[in-house]
Formats: sequence, structure tokens, C-alpha cells
Amino acid sequence: MEPEWNISACGLNCAACDFYKAGKGDTAKQQEIMEWFKRDHGKEIKSEQTMCNGCHGTKNIHWSPDCPMMNCAEQKTVNICYECPEFIYAKLEAFAKDGSSTHHRTVENLKEMKKKGLEAWIRDQKTLELYP
Repeated sequence: MEPEWNISACGLNCAACDFYKAGKGDTAKQQEIMEWFKRDHGKEIKSEQTMCNGCHGTKNIHWSPDCPMMNCAEQKTVNICYECPEFIYAKLEAFAKDGSSTHHRTVENLKEMKKKGLEAWIRDQKTLELYP
């Protein structure tokens, strides 16, 4: 089966994210996220709070509706940050350096997407098996 790809504004594959999977009806992921949130953050959240439709989905089902990259891309009418004439900008670089194991690759992903084109980049990622 061909894996799903949904590239976020910041260059991550939303389809590889647990919140995105939960938003697509994966109830096991919803439960995992609720348990993780309670364990690591001391807060209980509802199953609908575990879901995200990705950057290009509706903001009422989004894990981070205040995401600066997503909102900037929307404001500048681009889908992915590399399409912006102001690419690379400070908030994106800060996001890539925030210590998250998934966020660190955003800027490099975007540079490669800009250089190769999105379809070629995805094709390369499939051969590297870095993403589902």
C-alpha cells in the first residue's frame, strides 16, 4: 500500500504524525495521546483534542491552530514555506532548533524541496525510508 503524504507548511509529513493519524479515526492513537498527555503534562484531554487534519486541513481540528509557520504560509498564500520569497525566516529556524526530534529536520527538508521539487523530494524520502 502506498503511504500517505501530506506535507505541512514547515516541511514535515503530517501523515506520519500521531495527531494526524488520530484525526483520521485511529482510536488507538487517540487513546495513546490522551494517556501521554495525562502522564507527561498532568492534564486530561478529550479524544477530540488529540486530532489534527494537518496544516492544510480545517483549523477547528488542528493540534496547533496558532502555529506561526502555518499561519504565515496561509497569510502569504503559499502551501509550504519554501515557496515563500522570504524563505528562510527566524521563526522557522527557531522551530527547527526547539529540541524536538521531529522539528530539527524542517529547514533541511524545505531546502531540499526547494532545490529538487516536492515530488522528487518525496520520491527520495521513500527510497531512504525515513518517513512512512
